[in-house]
Amino acid sequence: MALEPPPGWTPTDVARPSLGGTELAFDAWEAWRAPEDASARLVSGCVGIDLAAWTPDATPIAIDRLHGVVASTLAALGSPGPLRIEREEHGERVTEHVLSGSGPLEGRVLGRTVLGFTANGSVTRLRGCFDVCANVTPACETALRHATASGYVSPPPPNAPLRALVFGIHHARGVAWSSVALFIAVGVVAVWRRPRPRRN
Repeated sequence: MALEPPPGWTPTDVARPSLGGTELAFDAWEAWRAPEDASARLVSGCVGIDLAAWTPDATPIAIDRLHGVVASTLAALGSPGPLRIEREEHGERVTEHVLSGSGPLEGRVLGRTVLGFTANGSVTRLRGCFDVCANVTPACETALRHATASGYVSPPPPNAPLRALVFGIHHARGVAWSSVALFIAVGVVAVWRRPRPRRN
């Protein structure tokens, strides 16, 4: 997301949360603090991973992971309170959430996330971006409201293994019984084709 920090806010250091040794990587990371109150801070970041295939069924998992990064960021700011989804919007190319919560800091926390795909040549990248205000001020809230998301493209289509995985998830019982039937059939064929001893 393209975000302009509030006037007078200055860059500050905020530790990036761990991504847990996954293939996810930070594509962007910036932080600012309010001139009149160092506890009021704004963090903007993006995480991404290159993917050649996608299915909408995986979107909730990706959103949950992105919200986990937001929660870890707020914990690093000293505001680890629980977040709740205030608003959810599903666009043609992105899914957006507005998050809010409260923590030990005076005031509240506010966040905005956008999940979608970007393209660099033939490479598509799942990218989740977020902006969060800790100890929300009117200026920070305005900055979040005016942040814009652009450059997102349609997701890549699912490939055969991904389709099979999704089918197995949605039809777990049928797949299980099919696997049992296949196992029995293979066993019957193996026994039937087994060489038999000659009769005298």
